[in-house]
Amino acid sequence: MLTNRAYVGEIFFRGRYHPAPHPRLVDAKMFETAQAILESRGEDMALRRTNGSDYLLTGLLVCEKCGKRFIGGSAQGNVYRYAYRVCFSRHRYGTQECDQDRLRADELETRVVESLLSTLGRRDLLEDASSGGERLCRRAGWTENESLPRWRHRSAGLRAR
Repeated sequence: MLTNRAYVGEIFFRGRYHPAPHPRLVDAKMFETAQAILESRGEDMALRRTNGSDYLLTGLLVCEKCGKRFIGGSAQGNVYRYAYRVCFSRHRYGTQECDQDRLRADELETRVVESLLSTLGRRDLLEDASSGGERLCRRAGWTENESLPRWRHRSAGLRAR
């Protein structure tokens, strides 16, 4: 439904879209906003919000060996359940496709939190990021009064460049 232009009152015929005889069901602006969101997410299923996960960092880590994203997994030991992160290719196709080691979730998440706390403790980095963001907004002609959804939509286009 999110990509079907029939919902905005158009039909595809002989290589182009034409006005449809039926009424539109979705506002054109809303449809285009949905297209921009889908485009910014790309085809990577790990980035889609509908793929909710109980595993922290799922879809954010990229395998150095094959370029796929890491997903969460767990194994039941004799007493405890052990959480880990594994490359999607290894998980789906086995070590013959990708021999990247699994990462222990507890160690990985501890290191990520430590790194974030260290980074957030560096005022110089935060000030540089903030002033860089302000310069980017001014260059793009954005005002402080723009709404957050509009800013996100416009910034997604800049990131794609």
